[in-house]
Amino acid sequence: MSKEPKLTTPLLAITIAALLATVAANIPDASRFAWLKPFLIVVAIVFAAVFIVTAWDWFMHVRAERLREIEAARAYAAVMVAQAVRGLTGSQVDIVSRYGLIEVEGLLGQNQVLWTIRAPGGNIPLEYLSDFLWQSRQTRPNLWPIRKHDIFSTEEFAWKCNTEEMSARITDFLVGRDYAAPASGNNAARLLVSLEEVANVFGIDLEG
Repeated sequence: MSKEPKLTTPLLAITIAALLATVAANIPDASRFAWLKPFLIVVAIVFAAVFIVTAWDWFMHVRAERLREIEAARAYAAVMVAQAVRGLTGSQVDIVSRYGLIEVEGLLGQNQVLWTIRAPGGNIPLEYLSDFLWQSRQTRPNLWPIRKHDIFSTEEFAWKCNTEEMSARITDFLVGRDYAAPASGNNAARLLVSLEEVANVFGIDLEG
């Protein structure tokens, strides 16, 4: 098994080379030690060569380790995706293959994790999306109209955020992901897939 190259080796070699070259340069030509000058220069060149070889060896080793780390990170990400997909139903796998993966963030709250979906217009609380899709059961095949956003501020849902903005954000997100077609006239955005398919993507149960 090859020994891992250390950075100390080239550093020590170049230090010795510099020291020997300095000593040789300071020996007067008329000195009785002048015969040492060419010898010290040769030895300094040898140590300089050692520096070049060992420094290159160390650099290549570090580069190889970095490439291995990158590959390992890619492999880990692939494993995580595979594990996630393994738990999906057949219909969910079909949806993922058609629409791609959805990015979700989790924020640790009081005794629970608050999940939000990354969307171009801003994050969407998963619970709000669940309520929005729940209400859309009444308007299918159209989504719940944005103009009727006030219902999410009522006691039934009790959302304190800007419900109009959040409802518009969800609608734009679903349209952008090709789950729905844009609104037309007074008609709200129309679903291009079943409401249940959309709910399944986000792990939302509309049967409860």
